[in-house]
Amino acid sequence: MSSHIPRQNRHRRILPTPAERPPITPGASASSSDQTTRRATRQQAPAACQECRKQKTKCSAHRPKCLRCWRLSKECVYDTAQLETPRQSLQRKHGELEARNSNLEHLFGFLRDGPEADVATVVRRLREGADLDNLGMHIRDGDLLLQMAVRPDMTYIYTFPYAKNMPAALAQDSSIPYVKSLLCQNTVGLLEHPQNAREEEQDWQKVYRIPFHGVELVDPRIERIHGSRWTFITVADSITRRLVRLYFILQHPFYTFFQKNLFLEDLASGRERYCTPLLFNAVMAEACHSYSAISERYRFWDPKKLTYQFMAEARRLWEIEMKSREDRITTVQASMVLCAGYSTTGLDQLGADYLVQGTRMAERMQIFGSLDHVKNPFRRKVYAMTAWALFGYQGMFAFHMWQQPLLTEPPMEPLADVSLSTEKYGEVWVKYPHSQSLTPVHFGESFVAFSQLRTIMGQIADLAARKRAQGLKFTAADAALFRTTLVAWFNSLPPFLSPEYVTLPAHLKIHLQYHNIMLGLYDSLADQSDVSPTATYREICVHSRRCLDVLLRLYYLRHGFESWNDSLPTWLLFLAQLCVRDLAQQDDPLSDEATVSTLMLCAKGLQDQGRSLYIARVFFKMLRLEMPPAIMHELDSHVTEMDGDDSSTGTGAHHLRASWPVKTISISEEPDHLWERLSLEDRRIEGPEEEDEDETAIPSSDRGQ
Repeated sequence: MSSHIPRQNRHRRILPTPAERPPITPGASASSSDQTTRRATRQQAPAACQECRKQKTKCSAHRPKCLRCWRLSKECVYDTAQLETPRQSLQRKHGELEARNSNLEHLFGFLRDGPEADVATVVRRLREGADLDNLGMHIRDGDLLLQMAVRPDMTYIYTFPYAKNMPAALAQDSSIPYVKSLLCQNTVGLLEHPQNAREEEQDWQKVYRIPFHGVELVDPRIERIHGSRWTFITVADSITRRLVRLYFILQHPFYTFFQKNLFLEDLASGRERYCTPLLFNAVMAEACHSYSAISERYRFWDPKKLTYQFMAEARRLWEIEMKSREDRITTVQASMVLCAGYSTTGLDQLGADYLVQGTRMAERMQIFGSLDHVKNPFRRKVYAMTAWALFGYQGMFAFHMWQQPLLTEPPMEPLADVSLSTEKYGEVWVKYPHSQSLTPVHFGESFVAFSQLRTIMGQIADLAARKRAQGLKFTAADAALFRTTLVAWFNSLPPFLSPEYVTLPAHLKIHLQYHNIMLGLYDSLADQSDVSPTATYREICVHSRRCLDVLLRLYYLRHGFESWNDSLPTWLLFLAQLCVRDLAQQDDPLSDEATVSTLMLCAKGLQDQGRSLYIARVFFKMLRLEMPPAIMHELDSHVTEMDGDDSSTGTGAHHLRASWPVKTISISEEPDHLWERLSLEDRRIEGPEEEDEDETAIPSSDRGQ
């Protein structure tokens, strides 16, 4: 056969000696080995110079000049450092820009907030030619050294805007349980004995001495959140993480719409079982109200604000969900978040539509019935918690709006026994400054207590709405029945929610809600006559009124009114209207210093909340217009006008679609809806409309054209 082989193929080809050949594994083929060898012989340059990249030619990457630039006598410039890839170069430059930006932020922040003498020194050094980066770095590092060297006193107590002390009639009233509480001792007590604030405090005392907005949420999953996966809004991941932290500190403990742990787990991992882009954008829109870095964040109608952008994205995603006709538990949860967001901006008439659609979807998903058919334990937990969250929220919403509740029967799945599992509802852990341990907010037990109270609120709203529809009044027997239920609930509160130990904002709000309900039940019954049992009704109202006053004062002294709290304006306006009603009956309103001081505190609270919520600004304007002239003068002296106000007259009704029954105290009265009232008030301020002569001269048919 060899005689048939062509001459040119008789000799074996001799190839050049290859470079170091990597060992061939038993499963590797000879062809793959040869390809690996050929790739190994080519030394790829980490990065080409600018000239070679411009000409699209191979670069030898020699430093300081590559071979081509040396041969052509060209200037050889590299964008990267030696042995640095383009990606590594971008990362290095990005880090340098971030460091420079941080230094400049510290520099300009110091120029804005620093002492005048120190600012003058820095300005002088700048004019002498000092490097901006070095100067900013020195200021930043100097601050850090000072922070490490000096441990600041974190105990802070706010001061009242009018009378600087608690009125004696309140402080000495032994029937008010809150004046004997630990919170009162660590606020009013420290005002009277400030030297006690300098004593070394233990970790358990921090909850009574440090404002809650000073804590940090502790959850390692938040650092793995990438907001860009969940929204088309251009925002840095650091901002979305901050917004998530603020939401779970300030909103979630009182307004609970979903299970925190499962939500964060999916948010961090990118799954869409218990977190979806719709729910995420709705949560971000709400949390923007708490982000102080957003100037004029109350302007929810401004397309430049993150609040508007996240809400617009949530609306878009909601419409897509509705078109898909797919029922999802996260959509039910988002309906509550959207309703809360619209309600606190004065658009509760729009928010109610989302709540109705979410409730109908939940009914189709049968989350209010038996959940024995749900075999997945996580899904069953989420369904049960969402059912109670929705049932409680719509009952509370109906109570405040004095409407018929959407649901009257509570979920069949009972509330979980928190003593058996603290993680059933997802605990919220926070860390106080300089604390050695984490502090729970007792979320599970709080959620159970809130759900029970909101069930009662829904029952009151249901009965009151049915009686109004029949032209009947809420009777004393009705009020007594609900009072018995409320008192039994109040007496069964866990220790941390009792008047003696209550301190956190969400826990204080549950007491504010309780006394608000009592006043709503009995206010109209207290003035019918001077005989028993009317005297008893009056005592109930006086007691709840005083408790409400003390609670708001303690809340302010410990936590202040600046941080976002979208339920607080309701109680501030409620108590303020009681004060206005009392002062209007006196010949000299200023003689009642205690009532005036309470009114001033409520006005300041509305002003502070107005930085975050437009509805609070509207409440403030409306309250100011209702004050007696002498009180209005005192208000202007002690509580300044709102900053950034775009209208000196009017109430701002043109931005509202609100059904808040703002002028109504008792549940048995006909509701006085906010939007209609403010529209009438604006027309009264502006005066009667005058017809334009030119317009009236045009026939109606031509006007339509």
